Amino acid sequence: FSPIAAGTTTLTATAEGYVEATSDYRVIWPLIPNAGIIGTASSTYSGYDPMNVVNGVGLTGEYPNEVHDCSVWANGGAIPVSDEWFKVDLGQSCVLETLRVWNGNYSGSGGYGIFQADIYYSNDAADPGVPGVGDGWTLLGTAGGQTFTRAPGTPNMPPSDEIAMGGISARWIGIDINSGLHGTWVHLSELQFAGVAPPPPVGLSMSPETDSLTIATDPGPKPQTISLPEGQTAPAGGVAVTLTYDEGVINVFSDAGATSPVAPGETVTIAQGEPSVTVYVTAYSSGSTTLIGAAEGFASASAEYTVTVLVTGAAEPVDAGLEIIVDGLIYSVSHTLTCYAGTTHTIEVSSPQPQDAIGTKYLFNSWSDGGDQSHEITVNADMTVTASFDTWHELTVSVVPAEAEAAGCSVDVDPEGEGDPWYQEGTPVQLTANPGLGWVFVQWDDGETNPVRDIIMSGPANYTAQIPRADLPADLLIKKDSENRAAYAENNVYYAEPAGDQIETQTVRHGGAAVYQIKVENDSLVDGSFILRGSTGSEAGWCVGYWVGTTSITSQITGPDGYEPGLLAPGESKVITLVMTPTRHAIVGESESVTVEGFQDGTDPTVRDSVEAVAEKMMPLYGDVNGDNCVNVMDLLGVRANLGRGGGCP
Repeated sequence: FSPIAAGTTTLTATAEGYVEATSDYRVIWPLIPNAGIIGTASSTYSGYDPMNVVNGVGLTGEYPNEVHDCSVWANGGAIPVSDEWFKVDLGQSCVLETLRVWNGNYSGSGGYGIFQADIYYSNDAADPGVPGVGDGWTLLGTAGGQTFTRAPGTPNMPPSDEIAMGGISARWIGIDINSGLHGTWVHLSELQFAGVAPPPPVGLSMSPETDSLTIATDPGPKPQTISLPEGQTAPAGGVAVTLTYDEGVINVFSDAGATSPVAPGETVTIAQGEPSVTVYVTAYSSGSTTLIGAAEGFASASAEYTVTVLVTGAAEPVDAGLEIIVDGLIYSVSHTLTCYAGTTHTIEVSSPQPQDAIGTKYLFNSWSDGGDQSHEITVNADMTVTASFDTWHELTVSVVPAEAEAAGCSVDVDPEGEGDPWYQEGTPVQLTANPGLGWVFVQWDDGETNPVRDIIMSGPANYTAQIPRADLPADLLIKKDSENRAAYAENNVYYAEPAGDQIETQTVRHGGAAVYQIKVENDSLVDGSFILRGSTGSEAGWCVGYWVGTTSITSQITGPDGYEPGLLAPGESKVITLVMTPTRHAIVGESESVTVEGFQDGTDPTVRDSVEAVAEKMMPLYGDVNGDNCVNVMDLLGVRANLGRGGGCP
C-alpha cells in the first residue's frame, strides 16, 4: 500500500517514501488495484474476466485522477440481469470510505452498464456467498437506493460514480444487480475502493533478563509510535523498550509527552511511575492507538471499539421497521460499527416514524446517553446507545348513515387527541354518541348499545355510531315483473322525484300488459307504517291497476287518503303489482307514465321517496284486440286468478 492524500488530510513528508498525517487522523489508502484483491461474478462472457475489474487493467493516470478506456467484464447473458452479481474479496478487513465506479463503457456506447443495484458488505473471514443472500451480508444504505451513471462510450473516462461507504469495516463487497442499461447484457470497467488499511502486523514480547520489550514489524518497516495511554505511567524502575526495524525513523512518546527520534535497534527507557501500563503501537495511516500486544505484567486493551446503535421502547420495534441514521447512512432497527478510539460519530433518528403513518406511529422520546435527537458521540470504549420511542395509535370515529352526520349527529371524544386523532398507547378515552333532533342512537358497530363508552388505546381503533332517523320513511324500489329480485335498484336511496334506476320503462303491444313490481321496504330500525299514493296516468286509452296479491288496491292508492301497507317491522317489505294495459285508443309510439310516492303518514306533505313506471305502446301483431276494453289481467299473466280489470279504464 502506498499512502496518499485524500479529503482534507494534510500530509507532511517525514522520511523518504513516507508521509505523516499532521492535521487529521485518517490517511486514505487506495486499495485497488492490488494483487491481493479478487473479483468474482455470477456469470462471465468469454474474455471478460471479472478479475480485470479489480486489477487496474485499462486504468491509467495517478490517483485520484485515473481514467479508464472500456468495459473489462461482461456477464454471460444466459440468466436475467436481475440474477447477476459481482463480488470483491479485499483479502483483509479494511475501513472503507469510498467506492469509485467506472461503469460499463462499451466502445461507441455507454449503455451496457449497471442501472440499479443493492450494495452489501461483510466482515466474515469466510466467503459469505451470493451477495444479499444469507445472514453474512449487511445492506449498505436502503434497498433499491443505488443507481449508477451511464458511461460516455468513449476512452479516457473518469469515474462515473463515487459512493460513500461511511467508514464501514469490511472484507467482502457484493453488488446485487437489479437492472442494467441494455437488455440481457451488463458490463463493468473498474472498481476502486479507498479507506484505511489495518496497520502492518507487529509482534510484542518481553525479555525477563533485560526487562525490555522487543517490537518487530512484518512485512517491512512502517513509521510507528509507541505511546502510553493518557494519565498512565510506566512501572516503578522504568522499562527498556528495544525497537527493532530494518530502516526508518521511530518516534517514542514518554508518559510526559516528550518525543525524540530513535534509530533502529536503539533502547529507550520509559519514565518511572505507577505500575500497570499498556504499550500501544500505531501506524500513521490510522493515527489512533491500536494495541498490538502486551508483555507479562502489562495490562492489555483494545483500541478498536464496537458501538451498537439501536431503537427500543416501541412495541415490537423490529417489526415496526424503525430506522436510525449513523454518520448520514440509514439503517433499520440497529447498526453496529467498529471504530478507532477517540473517533466521533453522528447518530440521529427521524420522528415520527413512519412519516406517512396510518394506524400506528412512533415518536422519539430520548437517547440512552441523554443526547439530543441528533448528536455526536465520541468513542473511547465499547458502547451501546439506544433510542427510545413512544407508540401512538390513531383513533377514528364516525356516524352512519352519512345523512346523520350532515344533520349534526356526532361522536364526542374526551380527551381530544394530540395532533388529532393520535393517542399515546395506554391512554384512556371516552366516546359519546350524540344523535340530533329527529335521529336516534341504536348501537355501535361492534354491538355495544350504550351511547357512552370508555376505551384504552392499545392499538389503532375505529368506532362507528349507528344513528338512523327516528322518522325514516319507507324505501320504494321498482322492477319489471319479468326480472328477478336482484333487479331492484337504488336501495336505501330516496328521491322526492323519480330519477335513475327509480324509473322503469318497457314496451307493450295492444292486447298485452306492462307489469311492474313495486316494493315498499321499512329501512328504519323501528316498526313503521307509511302512506303510498299512485297516479292513474294522463294519456287516453290506457288502463292502470294496482294489486296486492289478488286484491285490487287501485281505488285506495289513487284516492286522496292513499294506501297504507300496514305496520312493517325493520327490514320488512310488501310488494305491489302495477299493471298498465293499452286499449285501441292508445296511440302507437306514445307512452303512459305512472308515479308512486311515499309519505310518512296521511298528514305528511313531503314526498319521502318515489318511483315511476313508463309503458310505450307498440304496433299490434294481429289487429285490434278487445276493442276499446282493457284486457283481462288473468288472461295476460296466466298466474293470478280473478284479478278482474284494472282501474282507470275509459
